[in-house]
Amino acid sequence: MKQKWKYFLFSIIPVAIEMVSVRLIGLVISSLRSRGVLPGTMDSTNLNIWIHVIVLGVLAILFGLIWFRRSVVFPPKNAETDSSLPKRTPRKIISIFVLAFSLIYLSDVVMIVLYRIMPNQFVSNNSNLNEALSGIVWLTMLYAVILGPVIEEIIFRGLVFGYARKVFPVWLALIFQAALFGIYHWNLTQGIYAFVIGLFLGYLCLKGPGIRYSIPCHMTINFTSNVLLTYINNGLGAISPLFYEVFLYVVAFGGTFLGVWLLYSATKVKKERSS
Repeated sequence: MKQKWKYFLFSIIPVAIEMVSVRLIGLVISSLRSRGVLPGTMDSTNLNIWIHVIVLGVLAILFGLIWFRRSVVFPPKNAETDSSLPKRTPRKIISIFVLAFSLIYLSDVVMIVLYRIMPNQFVSNNSNLNEALSGIVWLTMLYAVILGPVIEEIIFRGLVFGYARKVFPVWLALIFQAALFGIYHWNLTQGIYAFVIGLFLGYLCLKGPGIRYSIPCHMTINFTSNVLLTYINNGLGAISPLFYEVFLYVVAFGGTFLGVWLLYSATKVKKERSS
């Protein structure tokens, strides 16, 4: 029991450190700016992005070393190894892109259902969805598409999920890391998106195995949602709202099912028949 409590704490500490670090530094910068210590030429949005980039860069190195020591240098006993899995890398890569595209629409469907059930809970949060996209474009892309996915996968799938599996059954560890991933976004709307996507990223990490597949999937999800879908959704909506709605549900359910099936088939180990 004592060992389980230790692993449970290890699964929470990285999330707490990241959240506290970013918010504490943000408060310090805001305080310095209000006192006139820092120049006010940069708007707050750009300054916040710079803070996130610097802090995430440092934390990526710190938690990356911890994850590397735990997973590579001193891997857990009875850990699943590459030798136990079939080598079907092309199919895994295809599943990553299919899941990255379809999970965004699946999250939209979940939000549509929740909005119809509780409309007043989500109206105030919708305006915050694209808040991170304002400011310096290249810096935002560095934060949202590269640094963000790397550090989040190291923390939530590499450390949180890894330690949670020592405490909970696998299915509960999946839900646990996805729930923390949602809470981490500190916003009801984005939190629900993150929870849905976190479930599948955890499954991808489980079947991959490891974060070397969940990281590129997370990067693809962020790039797709921040860049590609803006043009796709506007184009489809201009053709026909009904066509877009049909497209939404087909991609959400059909694409997610196809991506999970491709990943499952790529990592399925056939049991040898006993003679």
